[in-house]
Amino acid sequence: MARAFNQMAADLQEAESSRRELTADIAHELRTPLTVLQANLSAMIDGVYDMGQEEVSALYDQVLRLNRLVADLGQLAAFEAGHLAIEVAPTDLGAALERSLALFRPAAEAKGVALTIGRPPDLPAVLADGSRVGQVLANLLSNALRHTPAGGTITVSAAAVGEMVEVSVSDTGEGITESDLPRVSMVAPPEIDV
Repeated sequence: MARAFNQMAADLQEAESSRRELTADIAHELRTPLTVLQANLSAMIDGVYDMGQEEVSALYDQVLRLNRLVADLGQLAAFEAGHLAIEVAPTDLGAALERSLALFRPAAEAKGVALTIGRPPDLPAVLADGSRVGQVLANLLSNALRHTPAGGTITVSAAAVGEMVEVSVSDTGEGITESDLPRVSMVAPPEIDV
């Protein structure tokens, strides 16, 4: 009984530590666009920046980013409560990869980063939620673009591996530190082939 109690206490402590870490990550993700908005709006009010189309467009992009972060928090809460809707259907993964790359191509070109894709022409359809696949790809590409220096390359590849399809996103950035590797994982419900 003492062992069970100690294990329960350790599990609770680990859950609390994960919650604090998640809260810190969320605060960091929200702080960045808010800081950009505050600084730019303040400069506009003080007459340092023009309120031209380009400046307003950049601020609008930050508002969209904040909106996505808030939506992500709502989805996370729904997932933890077991209410996240997943609509599984045959999905053309090749087309999903091409759409995701098309969305990031302008930002990659502006930064001087090459985007490449490697996939066979006969890549089979997968049973997945197409919108969630797009969301995962967008997160991976966004992170890769953030951490790949000018002149670098981001490669998205997909290949059939047995009855599954394996997708990878690799880049020529600094990589993930050894200490962060245990925190990086992708978990899918066992009844869904992603």
